[in-house]
Amino acid sequence: MHSIKRKIWILAVLALLCQIAVTAEEKLLVDTGVVTVPSESVSVLSYGKEYHHILLDIEHFNWKTPVNYAEGTIHTCIEIISKPNDKLIQCWPILQEPGYNGDHWWSAAKIIHPGRYMLTFPMTKMRLYHKPTLTWDNPPALKLLAVFKYPGGGRAENIPFEDNDYFPMKVRVLWVAVSKGSKFSGWDTYVK
Repeated sequence: MHSIKRKIWILAVLALLCQIAVTAEEKLLVDTGVVTVPSESVSVLSYGKEYHHILLDIEHFNWKTPVNYAEGTIHTCIEIISKPNDKLIQCWPILQEPGYNGDHWWSAAKIIHPGRYMLTFPMTKMRLYHKPTLTWDNPPALKLLAVFKYPGGGRAENIPFEDNDYFPMKVRVLWVAVSKGSKFSGWDTYVK
């Protein structure tokens, strides 16, 4: 009888450890739900200038230990529910360091029509990833999605929130961090 109980206990512990190991390999950083931009709750200025961003509220955590997300990949899903027209915008996912006038960004989503736009990027390729002041055990606290228009000539322009050609826009943003050496489970896990 004790032998059976012991086996059941061991199996239960092993199952729990397996579950912890699996869930530790990727982490949902943010899911904004559907938000309207601009709005006071999600729209912010950056650098004290007229650069408008969507604020992504992410819990503060250590990206290096016990799980190494800092050398893994970051996955972004930008879902545009609605926008006023089909003018091109680009959305840049950004990690911004507190107290530093700079940021860490990866590839942009070029958006014309409503729909889902997916980005995958290695963390170590992020702009300024290796900058000495950036410590991933005490990581950037401000997470943003920058929205710019591109009128031509390769230059980005800020979009004033009063510009009815681009706003209001309904959007949902999700970020998932996947640890070093792990494989992303896919967006079906998060986007229904």
